[in-house]
Amino acid sequence: MRLERAAVTLVLRDGLDRTTVDAISELAEVSPRTFFNYFESKDACILGLREVDGGEGDALPAGALGDLDLIEAIVRLLLLTLDTGQSRGARRQRMEILRRFPELVGDLVVHMTKVVSSLSGPVRRLIDGDPRFASLGAEERTATAELLLSICGSAVRVAMRDWVKGGSFDDTTELERGAVSLIRTTVQRIG
Repeated sequence: MRLERAAVTLVLRDGLDRTTVDAISELAEVSPRTFFNYFESKDACILGLREVDGGEGDALPAGALGDLDLIEAIVRLLLLTLDTGQSRGARRQRMEILRRFPELVGDLVVHMTKVVSSLSGPVRRLIDGDPRFASLGAEERTATAELLLSICGSAVRVAMRDWVKGGSFDDTTELERGAVSLIRTTVQRIG
C-alpha cells in the first residue's frame, strides 16, 4: 500500500520524529483525512498495523495449518494473522525500523494483544477437533482456548523481540520455531 511504503521510506530517511502524517500523506499522494481511513496513527502505518475486525483467522487458506500439533498450529495462526502480506524487502525494512526505534515495539505488542483476543473462535475450533479435549465442557474448552492463545501470544511476542534484536529478517520460519521452542522448553522446565 502506498501509505505504508511512504511511511517506511520517510522514517528510514528522516527518522521517527520527523516523519509526520502530513509528510506520509503527501508522499503517498493522498489527503491526511484519507490516511486516517486506513490507520489510526503514524506508528500503525509505519508498522503496517491495521485495525483488528474480529474475523482474523476465519479466512485462512486451506491447509495453512497443515498437520501441525496444537501449539504449532496456534503459533502459525498468530503469525499468519499478523502477516500483512509484505514482501521480504518490506519486512526487512520494518525490522530495521524496530531496531532503530525500539519504542515502536510497544505498539506492536498492543496490536498483538488485539489479534490474540480476536482468534479465540478459530482456536476454539482447533480444540473442539482435538480428542484430548473431548471430555471438557463448552466453557472449559473456551477457557482452554483463551489460555493457549495467551501462552502462544506471549511466546510470539518474546520470540519477535529476540528476532528483531538478532537481525534475522529473511522469513518468519525462525520466529515460528523460536516461539514454539520457547513454549516447549518452558513447559518441560515447570512440568
